[in-house]
Amino acid sequence: MIKAILFDCDGPVVSREFRFSRRLEKDYGITLEDTKDFFYGPFLLCETGKADLEEELKKVIETWGFVGSVKDLIKVWFETESKLDDDFLNFIKSLRDKSVKCFVSTDNEKYRSQYIWETLGLKNYFDGLFSSAHLGFLKSDIGFWEEAYKKISNYGKQEILVWDDEEPLVEQAKAFGFKSELYKDYESFILKMKNYVK
Repeated sequence: MIKAILFDCDGPVVSREFRFSRRLEKDYGITLEDTKDFFYGPFLLCETGKADLEEELKKVIETWGFVGSVKDLIKVWFETESKLDDDFLNFIKSLRDKSVKCFVSTDNEKYRSQYIWETLGLKNYFDGLFSSAHLGFLKSDIGFWEEAYKKISNYGKQEILVWDDEEPLVEQAKAFGFKSELYKDYESFILKMKNYVK
């Protein structure tokens, strides 16, 4: 029987049209070529809590040609990736009403982790947040799942289910010993959940 579920943030819980690097290109003319060194370099350090997003953006914002402050840029970033699905959140509530613990698992740096938890209000729907910025590992690293499990180790690994929309991350969670499923869309998610929670 499943007693705890870890839900990937971006995709299942928070929807976005496309990644922020694409948003910068589409809306501000800041190309993927301009931003790739940042997103594949310093930003990865931010995601594991080893660097500060505001400080790293200060180093590139002028080169990118963004008109405004670092805080303006972050505001645009977070607000364009903040759409919540009421049906999904209502389903989370129904799971918690059945005493299933529900958590968010996410590769996110500390400021966006705080934003989705506090400002978007995921704290009102979930029992906790497992963020790479706090755990020190990305979900592609087995260390992420080890650290997350330390916080919910009162459950057996086979009592924990992971939902993610990236297959390699589903496989990594499975390799650690959790049950795991690939999230494709809400309808198929609901159908599969009937196998886990009555």
